[in-house]
Amino acid sequence: MKLYELIKLVPALFVVNFLPLAAAAKDNKEFARIFRKAAAAIILFSLPAAAGLTIVSDGLIRLIYGTGYESSAMLLKYLVWMSVFSFFENLFFSAYIVRGLYKTALFVNAVSAALTITLNIFLVRYFGMWGSATACIIVFFVLFLMYLTSYRTRFGSLVIYREFLHSAAATAIMWAVLYFFRLPNIYLEITAGATIYGVLIFPLVWKLYVKE
Repeated sequence: MKLYELIKLVPALFVVNFLPLAAAAKDNKEFARIFRKAAAAIILFSLPAAAGLTIVSDGLIRLIYGTGYESSAMLLKYLVWMSVFSFFENLFFSAYIVRGLYKTALFVNAVSAALTITLNIFLVRYFGMWGSATACIIVFFVLFLMYLTSYRTRFGSLVIYREFLHSAAATAIMWAVLYFFRLPNIYLEITAGATIYGVLIFPLVWKLYVKE
């Protein structure tokens, strides 16, 4: 799905800005501080993006591709939540390469490849494209847990609870407004969703990335 491929480009923007700062970190403490801000940025983006696309995917598919692709909208809703974990996988992998943790990154990706092949052999056979999508979600979730565990042993706990709860609350309010009010067209939905979330999340963004 070309639309989903475009969504997957977003992590590259985070990584491009993160890598120079991570490479210049003088010690693990400074690196952990930089990584925390990058991880918080992914949380602040991925949750509302996933929730918003779940609501507007039907109209978005019709707008871009026309009628006859309704099944793609359902698949997009399914896959977009995978992006929450895939964004983190991109960040963790890049961070480990920068810090010279090649063996750990290689091991995690080897597990990913083996798990992907194994799950697809069974799930695609019985569930087709939905089986493949489910396999992707499982793989990225397992990768997230593996990287998170490894990170904790090397750099300490990744404390982003405040950012997650703030983003989750703002996302829930945005989702509720879009779901229950059902605005007349997708342009208004996107504008309203972005405005509501932006206003609610602005104080945290200001404190985390501007004031500090």
